[in-house]
Amino acid sequence: MSTKKHSIPDELVTQLLGNYQKPEDLIGENGLLKQLTKLLVEKALDAEMAQHLGHDKHEPVANATGNTRNGKRKKTLKGDFPAQFEVRGEVYMPRSGFEAMNAAIGEDNLEREKAVQEAVRTAITDELVASAHDCSDGGLAVALAECCFSSYRRPAVGATVDLDFDLDATTLLFGEAPSRVVASAPVGAVAKIAEICRRNGVACRQIGIIGGDRLRIEVRGATAIDAHLSVLERAWRSRIAAAMAVGK
Repeated sequence: MSTKKHSIPDELVTQLLGNYQKPEDLIGENGLLKQLTKLLVEKALDAEMAQHLGHDKHEPVANATGNTRNGKRKKTLKGDFPAQFEVRGEVYMPRSGFEAMNAAIGEDNLEREKAVQEAVRTAITDELVASAHDCSDGGLAVALAECCFSSYRRPAVGATVDLDFDLDATTLLFGEAPSRVVASAPVGAVAKIAEICRRNGVACRQIGIIGGDRLRIEVRGATAIDAHLSVLERAWRSRIAAAMAVGK
């Protein structure tokens, strides 16, 4: 981190303190210091976002992923300063499209995560689930696919999934927000799992059935994914080798 001190012109300081009359004008609830901190932090965050995306506001997208700005979110700023006073305030942080996707599903919440993990642990301990997979690496669609793929001593098995949630298809299928787990279980165990989730204050919903050799996902009645598992698994297992072979 840079420790370089920045020179601030006396004229600017004089201008900023033009209406100063008492300490509260500088360090009070609506004082100059709080206003300047907010403006400087927001400007710095905008600059960081431009660096991250490779382009400024309203400029053409300049990154391979197509990621762009997607509004702002409110955050609370807290800082301790050498002058023995504390600055607290709300700043608006710019967010990218991928961050907005995850925010639409839900932001980090440790209490919710604890409740989800407790529900899953109990269901596993009670031998009610056959598999459980979180959605943090690629979202719900990737989690479903990985659950279907073959593993040690188990052949691939398909699934038919019907999603009816109030989210757009991209966010629903590929958002990586935390505290979401896909579990498979015998039909007779579904009610027991739902009761465990209810006791822990966790939302639980059946979204499909297992069987066949294809992964079919519908979003509000429209087909989003319909592919043979052999095709999906081959692409998934060969991705790293294919990426490393580029340019050879």
